[in-house]
Amino acid sequence: MFKKIFSVLTAAALCLTVSSCGKSGEEQVSEVTAATTANGKKIIKICSLFSAEDDLQNRIVSFNKNSAEYTAELTEYADVNYFDAITRLNLDITTANAPDILVITSPKSYTYSYMDKGLFADLYEFIDSDPDLKRGDFLDSVLKAGEKNGKLFSFAPKFYVDTVVGKTSLVGDKQGRTVEEFIELVDKYPDKQIMEGNGTKGGALIMLALYDYGRYVDQGTGECSFDSEDFIRLLEFCNRFPYEVDGYDQDNLRDGTSLFSSFYSVSNFYDIHSLEYYAFGEPVTFMGFPGVAGNGSVIQKETEYAIISNSANKGGAWEFLKYFLSEEYQDGIALKGESFPVRLSSLELAAEEAKKGTYDSITGEYIEPVGGVNTDEDNQRVYDLLGSATGAVDVDSRIYEIISVEADAYFAGQKSAKEAAEIIQNRISNYLAENH
Repeated sequence: MFKKIFSVLTAAALCLTVSSCGKSGEEQVSEVTAATTANGKKIIKICSLFSAEDDLQNRIVSFNKNSAEYTAELTEYADVNYFDAITRLNLDITTANAPDILVITSPKSYTYSYMDKGLFADLYEFIDSDPDLKRGDFLDSVLKAGEKNGKLFSFAPKFYVDTVVGKTSLVGDKQGRTVEEFIELVDKYPDKQIMEGNGTKGGALIMLALYDYGRYVDQGTGECSFDSEDFIRLLEFCNRFPYEVDGYDQDNLRDGTSLFSSFYSVSNFYDIHSLEYYAFGEPVTFMGFPGVAGNGSVIQKETEYAIISNSANKGGAWEFLKYFLSEEYQDGIALKGESFPVRLSSLELAAEEAKKGTYDSITGEYIEPVGGVNTDEDNQRVYDLLGSATGAVDVDSRIYEIISVEADAYFAGQKSAKEAAEIIQNRISNYLAENH
């Protein structure tokens, strides 16, 4: 239920750029000639840094069986370590050996330079020219979460939403709060534990700095503002948390000992009942992460797909990928109930399923869960959450590492908050200057 998104960062690597990229302009890539099989089919090259999901493997089998013009081939770099895999991909992606399709999984920071240098095709061009699809078929907030400068460089067939949740009776019904409003709320309850679910100094820093990352870094100009009074206050607030906690205790949420739960992942329509019946025992508010745009909640995309801009098989690559946006595939996501589909009609199917109860595949009947089935009002609250959520800002793990290390020096009493902020500003400014 609680997906600790910060675990990705601890395992992640530095944001490695394409070594041959210049400081400006689009990357000059080699012309690619479509390879063919012995029977004359054009080969669609698919590349994944890690082992591909079963859905992708199954799609390859089905596509190859039914396509008269193309055959899809998958290359996985999972047999080498992360850094070597990135180096190998960087070499391949700017040469005649470039893949047609890139499978993007977390950590995703290695793709930043690809987008900046024009190595990804704009998928809106494919959607707009496809007779079977249109932009209005999909949840707009999810499309916006994959955009950059009005172009769609990747898409994810499914997603979930990370948010902060509290009892409405304690935190009110406001969604989306500034950092200042968030601190004021906490100050109203000095006798309560601030948050359940990694309520530590480091956990608070992740929640506040990770999701509000865009507030301090301008990716367009390469400038940052970590020496601001706002960020210094944020560090001081994080220092109010303990170094360690005993663990998660759901009873703290039910009895109001803890003010709110952090990093709660909403992945289906019924989750609202799980929260209000099991976790909190009464109505809740999706507060969102402080400082984040929209309602403060963030869209977390699962596996994403991109088409390489110099692909010789763009048409075939799109024919391969569009299946993941089809009613057939999207309805399957809706019925599985483990994440949200991006197609609106499939979202409606998922909402209707939540009104029926839990499906028993053995008896073929729906069972009413403890706490009852969803009402139209319940479903509308989830729709409102999804529609107003914003795209997660993918943090460069090198930048987060700098923040974490220097903030920890402040938490340990080795530096003041102002000194830590100035060092963070200096180190990140230098890093951005070198890599922008």
